[in-house]
Amino acid sequence: MYGKKGEEMKKIIAIVLFLSLIMASPLLAKDKGTGFLQLSSVKIVTRFVEKSGRIWICSGVVIGGTDTQSYILTAKHCMEEDNCQFGGGWANNSYITKVFLDKKADLAFLIVEPKLRKKTPIRIAKKISWLEKVRYLGYPNGLFYYKEGKIIILQLDGFVINFEAINGCSGGGVFNNNDELVGILTGIYFGNSYAIHINVIKDFLDRTIKKIENSSKPTSILVK
Repeated sequence: MYGKKGEEMKKIIAIVLFLSLIMASPLLAKDKGTGFLQLSSVKIVTRFVEKSGRIWICSGVVIGGTDTQSYILTAKHCMEEDNCQFGGGWANNSYITKVFLDKKADLAFLIVEPKLRKKTPIRIAKKISWLEKVRYLGYPNGLFYYKEGKIIILQLDGFVINFEAINGCSGGGVFNNNDELVGILTGIYFGNSYAIHINVIKDFLDRTIKKIENSSKPTSILVK
């Protein structure tokens, strides 16, 4: 009996230590200055129709919506995979009803229903600068993830940030210190992270919103 109790106690201690490490981790700990960013960020679950029934978990950011829908921006590769058919997905607890993919950039625009009423659309920055301090917030593997860094390489279509992302960070927003969206994280770049430039995002959003407004759907509301 003593041996069994001892083993159970070891398991309990291991669980407590594991939870303590998670809560203390700078990657997962909720920073006091991220409250508004959390209100604008979502977890995205995508299902692909194939034999293995693969499910991907990515990140995204709310950029607008209507009275009944929310509009979300994420990475295109979270919505498609070679030789696999998109089989539906969710942003938090709302179902993805329509997907718009950019032909060139790694961007996707999602319409989800019902509206994510506890989420607030993010503001979009007018410009970004080299060496500007930025922040990332997302939900890789469904867990809160927060990082800070600087833009160390700035190009016309994207930029590199001096921190390394992990699987599931794709599609999450990169923000400036004014809580404005400056980019969408899409991958890793030689030990750093790569994000789509806000100018590319604006162009994609403008084209997508025009498609929606020309359809029979209610007029969109996009935060600019």
